[in-house]
Amino acid sequence: MTVSLYRRYRPAQFSQVIAQEAAVQVITKALEDNRVSHAYLFSGPRGCGKTTLARLLAKALNCVGDKDGVEPCNKCVNCTAINRGESLDVIEIDGASNNSVDEVRELKSHVSLSPFASLYKVYIIDEVHMLSISAFNALLKTLEEPPSHVIFILATTEPHKVPVTIRSRCQHIPFRKIDALSIVTCLKDIIQKENREAEEDALWEIARQADGAMRDAQSLLEQVMALAGKRLEIEDVNCLLGGGSRPELERWVASVRSADMSVFTELQNMFRRGASPQKVVEDLFVIFRDLWITKSWGKDSVSLLEGSSSEKNFLLQESPFWKSHHLLSLMDFCAKILPHVRMGMKTDVLSGLFLNKLIEDEILTQHSDNVEKKTSKKKLEVVAEPKVIEVFQEPQEPQEPSKPKESYVQSVTLKEKWEELLTSFIHGDIHMYSALLYASVSFENGLLTLEFPEYCKYSLELLSVERNAFILQQKIEEVFNEKLTLQYICNDKTLEYDFSSSKKISESEEAVFEIQDEPTKVLPFDDIPSAKPGKSASKTENEQEEDQEQEQEQEQAVFSGLVDAVLRWGGGEVLLHKKENVEEIDGGITEE
Repeated sequence: MTVSLYRRYRPAQFSQVIAQEAAVQVITKALEDNRVSHAYLFSGPRGCGKTTLARLLAKALNCVGDKDGVEPCNKCVNCTAINRGESLDVIEIDGASNNSVDEVRELKSHVSLSPFASLYKVYIIDEVHMLSISAFNALLKTLEEPPSHVIFILATTEPHKVPVTIRSRCQHIPFRKIDALSIVTCLKDIIQKENREAEEDALWEIARQADGAMRDAQSLLEQVMALAGKRLEIEDVNCLLGGGSRPELERWVASVRSADMSVFTELQNMFRRGASPQKVVEDLFVIFRDLWITKSWGKDSVSLLEGSSSEKNFLLQESPFWKSHHLLSLMDFCAKILPHVRMGMKTDVLSGLFLNKLIEDEILTQHSDNVEKKTSKKKLEVVAEPKVIEVFQEPQEPQEPSKPKESYVQSVTLKEKWEELLTSFIHGDIHMYSALLYASVSFENGLLTLEFPEYCKYSLELLSVERNAFILQQKIEEVFNEKLTLQYICNDKTLEYDFSSSKKISESEEAVFEIQDEPTKVLPFDDIPSAKPGKSASKTENEQEEDQEQEQEQEQAVFSGLVDAVLRWGGGEVLLHKKENVEEIDGGITEE
């Protein structure tokens, strides 16, 4: 069985540790001055070299060979045993699986024992933040005052989860992510030692995918080497990762200027092949950022950016086609949508939002406009005679005589005026406000139309009353500054009233409504004709009684219709009502 690349090419000396200069300098300086602490806390992201540096410190302390300064010789018995993981004096403990207080008590029982074959016993506890609170408390005393031959090295990716009482007893050394350039340099060295060849874009894509973790980059390189042949290509990396590589995204950014549906379909195809939506958004942000930097600071700024030579050439060639504010807008869009993508936004929604953003910013239309201009220019060049060129020029339209001043209703937003009219009724006449609230308003050719839903028939009946019609007339004249023809529409009923020929309510005569489709007209009780005794001499008493009964039935039907309309409109229940001129019946309600 072969050993993994990240184990085979693990740094064996302090000088081989990549991109952790500060941490290496602290350890080597302590070794030079013989001031090694009894406990260290190494914190940083995964795969950045915490355990590697802990092993190097253990080798440097226990090396008995000819050391070059503080560098271990890697040849003596102790160094070779530590390299193979066989040393009994260098104990690596997984904090995630040995997190109980019983394991810590067992550890304490072995701490007091002397080393078997080395100068120091080194305990390396990885993922120490996974220990329980009881385990931390049991470790406190030992960590504070360990035996002189014992050194603790705690490693964690989440130092904030380590209790302060533990951190205060350790010398804290933070680690950082490894930059992509350092990872690419290391991968090139591994490729050379493995007698392979690799395309530069492929190595850069692996480095970006590793996200600052050298171990992840080496593991991914090993997978690509198993998939590819003698030479590693970017297509091999895409085949393994599922798409969404930097070259693919660069082609997509360039296709944005083509103004066709490939912008949407290409993004969808990347997601179908397995590209991570989060990685796509993050990489697009980096591309738009690099284009903006190149656009704003010129060609010299490209040398300061991370990337392969082909990626830098893309920035130089593509940046002239973009405007700075468009790039800033797309960067802002990527930054805002990234949290939603991390929460699991669907890929088709993400593609649609990207397409909508490009259309909103008019990025897709820029290139198509340029193509139309070039096409029209070519058409003009094909025509030889100047007279024919004039055909392409649109003749100027003759100036029309000045039109009369438009109506005030047309020049002012109808919606604003109607809201002003409704507001005027809130404190003055709440019944009118309630009746007009659900009306749909339209205006055309001097006709103001109020259309009511079918369930608002009572509103139509209320507004058709003569008094209410003239109140509405005055408000319309006051708000719209014009006399208009008013039309009510509710289901199959239509009422029209011409305000232009009417007078004010104080001088008004009876309002005349033009009723279409012969709707049922509701009259106030005072306007209902009632038969008076003695008015008709030609009728007998029986006929007069029959007429009175019919009139009372008609009056009762109209009143019941109004009550039913109120119930439907207000959704309430009438418990008691009274009419004027009602006789007292069994102590009931009398006329007030």
